[in-house]
Amino acid sequence: MKLADLFPSKYFKAADIQTQLLVTIGGLQMENMPGRSGQMETKPVLYFQGQDRSLVLNQVNANTLAELFGEETDDWAGQRVVLFSTRVPFGNQMTDGLRLKAAPSQQPPRNGQAAQLQHPRGRTEQHPQVELFPPPEEY
Repeated sequence: MKLADLFPSKYFKAADIQTQLLVTIGGLQMENMPGRSGQMETKPVLYFQGQDRSLVLNQVNANTLAELFGEETDDWAGQRVVLFSTRVPFGNQMTDGLRLKAAPSQQPPRNGQAAQLQHPRGRTEQHPQVELFPPPEEY
């Protein structure tokens, strides 16, 4: 059994996404959670349709969403994005982090085959209307 299975989180983390995950934004809510100093902080949390995990939104990802869909967060609901893991700077170090990007245009899968998207807990799901795409290139 994996350690992550012993202590499941309701939030996505970089280790949950091995390639890329196409998701539809369900909405954004402000939630209270412990900050780095242990004090409670209010942070934006992005929810996705059909997913049991959400994403604590950082400034970089919030700016990406604003560039894609506008500054009004209510307009983000129903929009499709790709969630992916990449190396990001954190202080003086590089670490794994989650980023968002625009979803590719929808095309039917080739040869009538259903695409398989990776589920955050390692399962695969059949999605007949979605094609897979390669991992992002490193910068």
